[in-house]
Amino acid sequence: MASQDTIVNMICTGLRTSLCDAMSMNIINEKKAFFAGNPNCPAPSGPPSFGCGFDNADVASWQAGSPYTGASDTCVACLTTAESEANRQSTCWGPPACAQPAFAGMALSMPPSSDVRNMICYGVGNAGRDPAWGEDTTDCDAEAQAVIDSKKAFFGCPTTGLAVNFPCTFDADVPVYAAAKAGTGSMMAMPNLACYQCITANNNNIAPCIGPPACVAATFTAEIMGGGMPGIIDTICTGLCTDTCSDNDNMVIAEKQALMGGGCDARGTPVASTCSTEPAATEPAATEPAATEPAATAPPAPASGAFAPSALLTLFAATVAAALLSF
Repeated sequence: MASQDTIVNMICTGLRTSLCDAMSMNIINEKKAFFAGNPNCPAPSGPPSFGCGFDNADVASWQAGSPYTGASDTCVACLTTAESEANRQSTCWGPPACAQPAFAGMALSMPPSSDVRNMICYGVGNAGRDPAWGEDTTDCDAEAQAVIDSKKAFFGCPTTGLAVNFPCTFDADVPVYAAAKAGTGSMMAMPNLACYQCITANNNNIAPCIGPPACVAATFTAEIMGGGMPGIIDTICTGLCTDTCSDNDNMVIAEKQALMGGGCDARGTPVASTCSTEPAATEPAATEPAATEPAATAPPAPASGAFAPSALLTLFAATVAAALLSF
């Protein structure tokens, strides 16, 4: 169990309350008020101050380029500092009003947390999802949308293809999802709020919210991914070898196989593996060359006047035979 000071600090400054209802928020606020005198419970800080705004000429001045004539002094200073990197100037703005609901209960900071970056990439915009989740920004004006688009570019967000709908990650989110499925955890502990929103919008199923695991990613070539959904689902059902996949990887793959296109069995492409079923060929064991006995060598010839061993044996045998005959 963590120390009391750590718990108090978490209550005061470390909670993401995006998923809390009104009753929960009342309890959290009462706890914060109770610990208000504790040094580990500083007064909550307000949102970070962004140099540029949406209610003046800042966006238009930014779009017109340097020297940003007409922008506020704080905006000019921020834009000038951020000139060195493409699209970094978008961080001079916070979220526009039309997108702010996506960040309710999240702690905004500079630089933003990974949770906030994930929300920018996947939870803001991308209208037309079915089922819908995230913040639809079709009500944003052109200036707000320009800032949103620049932010997405700065944070390297996918903007086309299926990846725009994949907010979940195998490292951070899948273990939490697996624990929730097993009854040993809660999906409310999901590190990425956009991932949680996607899963809950899809009947608590992660399959539509994540791409293929690394163990099979190479199978999904550009040709397959660009060839339409039927080919992608065919590959998911019958084109994978999962021998090197982890349990969590296989769980995600199985959920995709059961869901996409109505399920592999229902669409007439039952799950099949591309893993080889042939036993691995084995090399014959190397054999040592047979050892060869050294050629027998004749004993040296006896010296003159001496009997060789064979002569002695012959003489001995003849003597014994004569004795037996005489006997």
